[in-house]
Amino acid sequence: AFSPEEDFFMDNRLYVAGRVHTILLLGLMALLPTVGCAPRHPSIETRIEGVTNGLFSWPLLEQMKADHVPGVSIAVIDGKQIEWSRGFGVTNVEDGSPVDETTMFQASSISKAVTAAVALKLVEQGVLELDGDVNDRLVSWKIPENDFTAQSPVTLRELLSHTSCLNRPEGGFGHEGRYPTAVEVLEGKRPATNPAAEVECVPGSEVRYSNFGYIVIQQLIEDVTGKPFADLGRDMVLQPAGMTSSTFQQPLPDDLLDRAARPHDTDGRVMERSFNPNAVAQGGLWTTPSDLARFLIGIVKARHGEGYAAVSPELARQMLRPCYPDLENGRFVGMGFLVLGDWAILQAGSDPGFRCLLAGFPETGQGIVVMVNGDGGELLQLRLLLNFVAEYLLKPVIGWLTLGGLCLVLLVSPFFIWPIGYLVGKIRRGGRDAVVGPEERSFCRRGRLIVLLAAIILLGAIYPYLIYSLTVPESPSLWGGSVAAQILAILLLCAAGLSVLLSFVVFQAWKQRFFTSPARIYFTAVSAAVLASSLLWLDFVGFL
Repeated sequence: AFSPEEDFFMDNRLYVAGRVHTILLLGLMALLPTVGCAPRHPSIETRIEGVTNGLFSWPLLEQMKADHVPGVSIAVIDGKQIEWSRGFGVTNVEDGSPVDETTMFQASSISKAVTAAVALKLVEQGVLELDGDVNDRLVSWKIPENDFTAQSPVTLRELLSHTSCLNRPEGGFGHEGRYPTAVEVLEGKRPATNPAAEVECVPGSEVRYSNFGYIVIQQLIEDVTGKPFADLGRDMVLQPAGMTSSTFQQPLPDDLLDRAARPHDTDGRVMERSFNPNAVAQGGLWTTPSDLARFLIGIVKARHGEGYAAVSPELARQMLRPCYPDLENGRFVGMGFLVLGDWAILQAGSDPGFRCLLAGFPETGQGIVVMVNGDGGELLQLRLLLNFVAEYLLKPVIGWLTLGGLCLVLLVSPFFIWPIGYLVGKIRRGGRDAVVGPEERSFCRRGRLIVLLAAIILLGAIYPYLIYSLTVPESPSLWGGSVAAQILAILLLCAAGLSVLLSFVVFQAWKQRFFTSPARIYFTAVSAAVLASSLLWLDFVGFL
């Protein structure tokens, strides 16, 4: 046993607490270098395995067989660039042609995002306006007026965000004989078999998903430009975005037919390709996951002001934020995309024999596009998305989460361990008070305060670093940012300096003659841990 004069933890009553706390700190210091030196980016093959055969799905090929999905194509974005793209299965069960990165699929409703970019490009050029009455610009057809439109006319912003209150035909857009023109579809006239387009509530008052809205947009664009929508889409968005394997042309040109996947029903049987060539804006894009990934990268970069090929930065920001956040479900609807705050943007699509899914994470510059040629592929896509989130968003920060959790334990442990140690000391000494000099008591109190401050600063260093690592793949540099960012950088430098100073103050405790070996080890570990936290602050600011 140690005498009262020899023990830092108040005359031996907190000796047990000191040993437990020392073990915690030593564990922290053992974990810190292993986490800090761990590779942030595993190999591509490891990540492909994590997405295709990860936690939330069976092995991909087994899942495809069970769901009767002949072919799957995937493209993954990391750091605002395509990290990998792969094809699996076949384009056609009858001839067994393999799916690869160049295989084209029907994009279905993901086409709406590209159509929105075409419309916004025309807004940028002053040809269209977002908030004017579209009937003022429509020539070939007009939205039928009624009591609802008398209260508020339909605008392009409402058409893009599904708040125009246009109806949604049950059963989609069928036809008898030849394909109807876009105007015949909107009027509900033969050979179209759908009802006519009409406004069913006050425009801007409700969110109502409607494919009609995007057919109106197509007609509006063709009326004001006098050019076919497919040609405008190619010239204004597809080519500038580098989408060289994409087209709105229906049916596909002969030179692209061999690259196009065939649709398959829920039993995996081949279906015929069929899409109205006169109404393509709402779902008629043929493309690849890699091309959609390029489009998504362009929109995200434009949002951050990093150059743009599709739309301007201001319009990209409008595109990716809620147009009518006060409406029920309005906070999830942007222009061409579903939006989940600043965290994620989504779009999905389905047509007979095809399913597709696009998910992007603008703040981290990550995303995934999945396209399949089978009606049974919806759950498969969702599983791949969950695997992607686990592999790309969660795994890279597991180490920091573990380290931060240990720091949290370190912070709260004095409030539990020291009283327990005090009670143990009381029991061991039979309740007798120890004789300790006032100098030693005062120094013990100051020492505990220093250790607690060290734990708080260490915790404060780890968690901001952790939070930032969730959103920025590499170490940030705040000096080139806004004034607020530069002020933050100065504050972080002050925190780093405080950490260094505190580490030296704590280390001085090692020299005290009445400290035991466990106490000296404890203070050494605290000193090293706080010094390490200062390095994290410097890395956070961008100095390392």
